[in-house]
Amino acid sequence: EGVLGASQCSKWAACGNSVGGSASRPILSGEQQYLHDNGTCLFGHAGVDRDCSPGTACGATLHRCTCVSQDQAHSSLQSHSLLRLAAGIIMLAGGLACLCARCRWQYRKMSNRVTTFSTGLDHNNPEGENGGRNFTPVVGQPVVAAPIDAAVAAGAPAHGLRWTNERHNIFDVAVTSFLTIIMPSFVAICGVAIIFSSVKLRESGYYNECSLGD
Repeated sequence: EGVLGASQCSKWAACGNSVGGSASRPILSGEQQYLHDNGTCLFGHAGVDRDCSPGTACGATLHRCTCVSQDQAHSSLQSHSLLRLAAGIIMLAGGLACLCARCRWQYRKMSNRVTTFSTGLDHNNPEGENGGRNFTPVVGQPVVAAPIDAAVAAGAPAHGLRWTNERHNIFDVAVTSFLTIIMPSFVAICGVAIIFSSVKLRESGYYNECSLGD
């Protein structure tokens, strides 16, 4: 139970040597370079040991941070934004591929139904009796009685069996729709959000290693 609670609690990283400013742009204690006039970092900040990520315990994991140079901030922003962009594109492409596969499957299913129905029509007499829907019965084939379900033979009402089959069909349709429509759509939307976040990260111009590790 303790492990489960720890896995569900909030975890984040922060600078333990922050003496002011904000969590996104802190004022760091100690000897620092690349500073604004108000004491905040000019281009970004990161952990002294190049690690500012959340730990396994709940709450904040404090690291000693330092301001970074413009080149370091720019290269780090580029690499993180490219990783996000690649992940977003993969998720978007995967979601759209699943949706396209679902549409193709649905189209083929409807086409098969139309083909099956059209085989019973008299295409030589489309305007004949019954609006052209003259079905030709199969002659010469013995009529075989349909097998009686054991539950029906035992006296169970047929409408109850139909209701059970309908419930199973509804459940199958719901599960199939969830796996082939809802989930791929959610994955595609998440991919778009990650792509926008990568663009926003690159345009921010400030490298915050602690927030990227969340």
